[in-house]
Amino acid sequence: MRGRVALVTGAGCRRGIGAAICRALAGRGADVFLAHWQGYNREMPWGADEDGPETLLEELRRMGVRAEGMETNLSQPDPPEGLLNAVAERLGPPSILVNNAAYSTRDGYEKLDAAVLDAHYAVNLRATALLAVGFARKFEAGSGGRIINLTSGQSLGPMVGELVYVATKGTIEAFTRTLAAEVGHKGITVNAVNPGPTNTGWMDDDLEKELAAKFPGGRVGEPRDAAKLVAFLAGDEAAWITGQVIHSEGGFLRSERSGSLSMVLGYHTRVMKSAGSFKEFLKRPPRTLFEEEKEDPYARPEGPFFSRRVFRVLLVVFGVSLMLSMDWFGLLLLNSRGVFEQMGALNALRVTAVLMGGVAVPSALLMRHYDRLYTYTSEENVFFSITFALSFLLGSPCALVGLFA
Repeated sequence: MRGRVALVTGAGCRRGIGAAICRALAGRGADVFLAHWQGYNREMPWGADEDGPETLLEELRRMGVRAEGMETNLSQPDPPEGLLNAVAERLGPPSILVNNAAYSTRDGYEKLDAAVLDAHYAVNLRATALLAVGFARKFEAGSGGRIINLTSGQSLGPMVGELVYVATKGTIEAFTRTLAAEVGHKGITVNAVNPGPTNTGWMDDDLEKELAAKFPGGRVGEPRDAAKLVAFLAGDEAAWITGQVIHSEGGFLRSERSGSLSMVLGYHTRVMKSAGSFKEFLKRPPRTLFEEEKEDPYARPEGPFFSRRVFRVLLVVFGVSLMLSMDWFGLLLLNSRGVFEQMGALNALRVTAVLMGGVAVPSALLMRHYDRLYTYTSEENVFFSITFALSFLLGSPCALVGLFA
């Protein structure tokens, strides 16, 4: 990317996705222009990173690229055009645009009004759209143009308590697909990235642990995870990818039975409402609202019972035992008389008992393993419950006869 210019919005916090994207692009040689608005962060519970933009600019320059920045309020109608002009004047015409800036507050149907709608629309949709089309109009290179919009997977499931954020960010997915079709002839690709739940400083320890249990990897997303994908989409390797909404969530389990993002955020939203302030919320013991309930619908999985190595060994033992059992029963079905004549009925029962034990024992252990991974009865648990029951019912009589006959 040496010599290319990238504009990244929403890069005012050193811990954020925008800052990570700036670092990833600079690491590939791109010159970076970052846009930020500290006024929004000052209103949020996590507060503004006042020295963040200047510190980030210095960091990027030490990486050997040109880096400039500008504080601009994208909630106003004029800044998108002025921002594109500033990039061209200070670094040259941009060939990469990353729309990362976002506005998000808790609303829900009880709080939603015209002012909340307008505030979200102005940043999440209007600014994104104006920057994208302004970029496309000015782009004259003929190839290598990249527009990457950040979204949050609104099409995959509900986000309770964020109606307007869902509506505005969800619109970006449709906007991305259609814009890609309109500007493809100019050599511009347009894609959207959903990074999934990412800890950029808005999660407290309890919420991070709650969400981490819903990732197969056992951790929530980190800003660099999204940044790597954005940097790839901005590069020449991704020239054939356009009009796509890429859900890069690390396998995040969104189903309602497994405890979706909306359930987790909904629980913490109710706790914050009752606590009265963010600081009081952090001091409050988790699950206070559910102490009187018999079952906690937000119960946290206990975590894996076995290490990854032991888990793999159990799967291998189970698989081999299952295949041998199928071969054995196939042999009995086709030529039981020959088997009994060769080894005797009693030994045949003993072989059956051993094979059934080879299926039953790992099935029982894997049932326990999956029982600790989920707060509900998973498909894996059902499968191993069935294999355990069948192997136990078939193997127990054979084992008793083989031992005591």
